[in-house]
Order: sequence, then C-alpha cells, then structure tokens
Amino acid sequence: MLRISRLRKSFGEQRVLDGIDLEVRDGEVLSFLGPSGTGKSTLLRCLIGLERADEGTLRIDEAPPFDLRHLGRASLHRLRRSFSMVFQSHNLFVNKTALENILEPMVTVQRMPCGDAGEEASRILALVGMEDKADAYPVQLSGGEAQRIGIGRALAVHAPIMLFDEPTSSLDPERVREVLDVIRLLADKRHTMLIVTHELEFARQVSTRIAFMNEGRIAAIGAPEEIWSNDNPRLRRFLESMSKKG
Repeated sequence: MLRISRLRKSFGEQRVLDGIDLEVRDGEVLSFLGPSGTGKSTLLRCLIGLERADEGTLRIDEAPPFDLRHLGRASLHRLRRSFSMVFQSHNLFVNKTALENILEPMVTVQRMPCGDAGEEASRILALVGMEDKADAYPVQLSGGEAQRIGIGRALAVHAPIMLFDEPTSSLDPERVREVLDVIRLLADKRHTMLIVTHELEFARQVSTRIAFMNEGRIAAIGAPEEIWSNDNPRLRRFLESMSKKG
C-alpha cells in the first residue's frame, strides 16, 4: 500500500501540486489523466525524489513515512528502492546493448551474480518481446523497441512500484501499440503501476482506477466507468476534447 499525504509543490509562484492525498493498493494500476500543466508528471517525479516537494509525506506499507521535503541521501536511497520509472524517452546507455542495459541495474546496484543476472535479463527481454534484439545497440532500435528495453530496465530494478511518465508520447503512432501491449501484460501480472498518459482508451481498459487532475489537484478519481460517467464539467470537457483528437 502506497499512501501520499498533503503533497504540495510550487515552481516560483506557480502552484503545481496543491495538496495531493492518495492511496494506491498493491497490484493496482492507477492512471492519471488531465490537461497538460496540471502536475501529473511532477507528481511522479516528487514520489521518486527527482523533484523536491515543498510539503508532503509518503508511506509504503507499514514502514515509517518519508518526509518528501526533507530527504537526506540515505532516505532518498531507501525511497528509490521502492520505485522504478519509465520516462517519455527511453534514456538507454547508448554504448551498451539491449541486454547490457537490462543487466546494468542488477549487477551494479543489486550486486547480483553475473550468471543469475544474465538469466534474469534474458527472461525480461522475452517478457517485453525483445529477445531477438539482445545484441542490438539503441541506435539500431526503433523508438518503440528502445522504449520496450527501457521498460525492461525498469523491471530489472525489481522495485515494487512502477511509474510511467507518458511512455508513448515521443513515439510514432504505429509504435505506440507495441509499448502499450507490454504495459498491458504487466497489468495482467498485477504489477503495481502509476501511469501518466493521454491514451484514453488504453487507460480505460487497463486501469483499476483513474485519477483526473486539474490545477494541481485530483478533481475526480474512481473506476474507469465512474470517470467516464462523472458529471464534473472540467472532466467532461477534457474527455470530449481528447475524443475529438483521437
């Protein structure tokens, strides 16, 4: 169980997150929808310590809570062991093969024996459908293939919670589905995931719950059918405008 309380973040005078309170159950897929600039990506970055929150706590299961405003080096390290993150771009090591990119966190961070790490990396490559690209370098991969390796590297961290920050936003339309199919597979395996996305139909199909964010707050949250039937005027306008784009 992930519990977020009173999370606030400003950039200068602009309040980006305005008191986020949220609970995420183990095995849940929670997708965040909303207009650009409403704090969705900033929320994920605060959870993993890439942005320092102005206020707020985070608690995982029954462990002592993290004060997200005052994260020392040791507490930041402990916090990041609970999360892995997939960014908008794949951020792979350009001088390493697909297999080596997945091996990296297991060998250097988790100190797994090379043999065990190699077997696990091969399993992850197969899971993301990239076993035939084990020896390929990022420059030899399509955007969708590279992003699938990025997901594989996030899996290699073996963190209990995965964060996805618009993982298909930089892809050509024909490559979007292959990445979404991998995320759908992880959802079927009951990985706990928080996903920022503009892919409405995907969010509707894969999510346990959906949170609609507006002006730094969670304006509506519920099961997909509850979100689509919600009468919040701002949510209705958002869904209608995104449907027209699709």
